[in-house]
Amino acid sequence: MKTVETRRWLSLAASGAMVSSFAGTQKPNVVFILSDDQGYGDFECYGNPYLKTPHLNRLHDESIRIPAFYTAPVCAPTRASLMTSRYNYRTSVWDTWQGGLNMRDDELTVAEVLKENGYKTALFGKWHLGYNCPFRPEDQGFDEVLLWDMFHRAEKNRHNPVMIYNGELVGEAGYEEDVVFNYAIDFLQKNKISGQPFFMVVASTLPHTWVDYQVPEEYVERFAPYREISRFNAEILAMVEKLDENVGRLLETLDSTGLTENTIVIFTSDNGPEFDPQQRRYNVGLRGRKGTTYEGGIKVPCFIRWPGVLPAGKDIQQVGTILDFMPTVLDMCGIPFNAEHPADGISLWPYISGEKTEPVSRSFCGQFYRPAVPAMWENCYVRSGDYKLVNGTELFNIAADPFELNDLAESLPQKKAELRQQYEHWFADVTKNTVQDGEFVIHPIIVGDGRQRLVNLRYSDKSPKHGWPMTVASPGPYKVTVNLMQNELFDDTSVFCIQFGDQVHKKKILPNSGALVFDNVMIAPGEYEMQTFVEGTFISRIFRTNPDIGHRNIHIEPMH
Repeated sequence: MKTVETRRWLSLAASGAMVSSFAGTQKPNVVFILSDDQGYGDFECYGNPYLKTPHLNRLHDESIRIPAFYTAPVCAPTRASLMTSRYNYRTSVWDTWQGGLNMRDDELTVAEVLKENGYKTALFGKWHLGYNCPFRPEDQGFDEVLLWDMFHRAEKNRHNPVMIYNGELVGEAGYEEDVVFNYAIDFLQKNKISGQPFFMVVASTLPHTWVDYQVPEEYVERFAPYREISRFNAEILAMVEKLDENVGRLLETLDSTGLTENTIVIFTSDNGPEFDPQQRRYNVGLRGRKGTTYEGGIKVPCFIRWPGVLPAGKDIQQVGTILDFMPTVLDMCGIPFNAEHPADGISLWPYISGEKTEPVSRSFCGQFYRPAVPAMWENCYVRSGDYKLVNGTELFNIAADPFELNDLAESLPQKKAELRQQYEHWFADVTKNTVQDGEFVIHPIIVGDGRQRLVNLRYSDKSPKHGWPMTVASPGPYKVTVNLMQNELFDDTSVFCIQFGDQVHKKKILPNSGALVFDNVMIAPGEYEMQTFVEGTFISRIFRTNPDIGHRNIHIEPMH
């Protein structure tokens, strides 16, 4: 639940005690488009020699651009910061796996503030900040929600996807990205009729790679003449062009509905591009990749378009970060930001609007370290003015050396020491309320309180030590279904076990079991760390970077 201070702030906003600077005029709409793993090199306008992205080119040309714009190194931490204007460690988000993406439910989000100030809110695509109550987007201020669900189908591809629309599973025909933008376009058309100002997030999953079907073949075929491009890289380029096509559809809808003039469009990516042995992607010479704290992992394009208000085709020199999204958007909409709320970002509106022309020097930090036990100096950086310290050892002057080729640590020991001290203070501050006994706290999901009927426990969210932390609100009975079994990991001696506290439920794994169903499971209300394990034979296997657990998800639903 939200804190008392948060509720007080929201009540002030709702009562009109905070007067918008746009009082008496129509509030601007906001469309935020977030791509996935798209670096500077994945744009034709930034020099990619293979891509044709006319619609992203158009958005680039019609926008204010922030060339020095920074995110977290990976997706869920970026999304936590853009929603809250707070360092992701403060929000209990540190990773995308093993419980690290459940954002604290007492965080105040930009969607909640805009909703309380009369905006209709929607999110279509990828959330990645918790998929069960109380962490879902509909629990965090969004009125309408469409999510791509990756864990209800064995093949896990983007063709004819399973989606979750306003909490209900729905099957959709076609390509997942087209479905997401179809819903977004429908939302625009509905809100044109209603006249209500809106805040819409379109969170694409492109060009993030996936294990199976990635993009329709006709988009890949265009790159066949380029023999130097691998099949895998051709699919990535094809995904970028598919994204560009759908951005074009959305911009055309804004034009055709007459919404363009009063709609702020913001486009950025969640982090830099992925690289692996199959990928050798162009990234304008930036060092590093997704997951690292070098420029290639955290520096991405940012476009902000507001026709008639902001000039087109202009770069601003102020350094910006994803932390600045919430205060900037609220400032643009004339909604004061609560000074009592401990935001880490700043409003970039004075620089975007031209009120301020000289950039201000600022300091900020970041880190991506996968284990639940936070560790200082692991894959971290601190940026202060033009200087950047990476992993506590390498020092660069980014203004003079944007590709991080010249390590100044030995020649500037005092600057290195200064930035090390800044990082130490930052680390202590952002972990003080979210780390207990040396570990990040995984916030529990809620089962059985009426807000969410079907709870979906994803294999990727299971903590090796704590399982799935949960609060059970009512005793049941519950139906527990273990889905998408990996039968090749078991034999006829294998027994699957589910444990709630001291209570253990067991079921023999039959050959070719697609799912295991446990009926009439009674669970006393209380706090649990639900665990699963196998008695008998279980073949150990690594899936991606984590141990496989023999299934892909577990559904829990009341039987009445």
